[in-house]
Amino acid sequence: MVKLLVLADDFTGSLDTGVQFRAKGTRIRFGSPNNRYFSNLDEDIQVLIIDTESRHLPPEAASAVIRQVVTDAVVAGVRYIYKKTDSGLRGNIGAELSAALEASGQPLLHFIPAYPQIGRTTKNGTQYIKGIPVGESVFAKDPFNPVLHSGVKEIILSQCDAAVSVGGEAYPDKGIVVHDAENESDLAAIAAKLKEGNQLTLLAGCAGFASVLPELLELELSEDALPAFAPRLLTLCGSINPITIEQLEAAEAAGMPKFNLTVPQKLLENWLESQSGQETIAQWAQTIAEHPSTVIDCDGRSNPEELEAFRQELGLSFEQMRCRIAETMGKITKALLDQGTDATLLITGGDTLLAAMNQLGQEELIPIREITPGVVLSQIRYQNHTYSLLSKSGGFGTKDLLAQLQEIICK
Repeated sequence: MVKLLVLADDFTGSLDTGVQFRAKGTRIRFGSPNNRYFSNLDEDIQVLIIDTESRHLPPEAASAVIRQVVTDAVVAGVRYIYKKTDSGLRGNIGAELSAALEASGQPLLHFIPAYPQIGRTTKNGTQYIKGIPVGESVFAKDPFNPVLHSGVKEIILSQCDAAVSVGGEAYPDKGIVVHDAENESDLAAIAAKLKEGNQLTLLAGCAGFASVLPELLELELSEDALPAFAPRLLTLCGSINPITIEQLEAAEAAGMPKFNLTVPQKLLENWLESQSGQETIAQWAQTIAEHPSTVIDCDGRSNPEELEAFRQELGLSFEQMRCRIAETMGKITKALLDQGTDATLLITGGDTLLAAMNQLGQEELIPIREITPGVVLSQIRYQNHTYSLLSKSGGFGTKDLLAQLQEIICK
């Protein structure tokens, strides 16, 4: 029976949290809001992770999704619920936390938003990204989910009217409790205090606090070996986060071949089926076969005027444009594998990863472990071939990440 339900608002979020359990041998399974099957899993499945795909929904719609899934989990007898949030606090934070609290029937939800392993910390109720308040960081410039405040309480209350307390020293009678954490020792101390106070039923946070949950909730643990990697790295980037852009620029400066999609290539629905599309894919496949590392980038930085004019010409909304670009990246992934490309895949951005999975007909992805902070290793089976798949959120990783990953897979 499922012991813990994890709710993430995007695909990479579900993976970077799920891997915290899988790496220690806990049996997990992924589901969707429409396919929860709490009572139809193997008996040894302890953790069910659901990607609600609610980050880009209006707050009211995101709240409704979370409320329904948590209600179903309570009815099914799931003992623990963890609402996974983005460590940059993007998305429907207040709407989803308040909905989880309301639907759970619990008086308190404990929120630990820090991820100190990658420099995301919480001090005096303010979220920091490597020492910079989140409302002044790269996450404030996110084109789809900009973070407008640095105070965690202010972020929550911008979408709900729940009672919110900061500090976690003395728990109130009800509401959302925001906990400070600046290092991994702080996470361990919070975990110990919550366990001692029997406060583990309803928790929230990012992959940082999820890393302590296997031991905290006394889940069964073991260890899996790393699989062999294909000796080439193919990066398919659908993120326009400044952190990812910096990583791509560093990779290109180091000599990695990099292909940038043009505006028509990104937005024309049938570009890949055209003669130009087929010729381009063949060119990219040949380059990938000849180099240890290659990058294909959605290129969200250049030609903003051309992109806007073309969007209007096609009659696409901003949301439709976002989905169209992700779908194109997914189609490119499939086209390259159909060409016989043999590489370790790195897919950046939750929308791009989900689109690639859909194009490849993959209904389920089982993570193996986190191979560097924020980068999750999984495997997929496509056309009788097993591919190693690396994935990460756009906001994760150091400047030289692609060089690090290339070195890892070559070893």
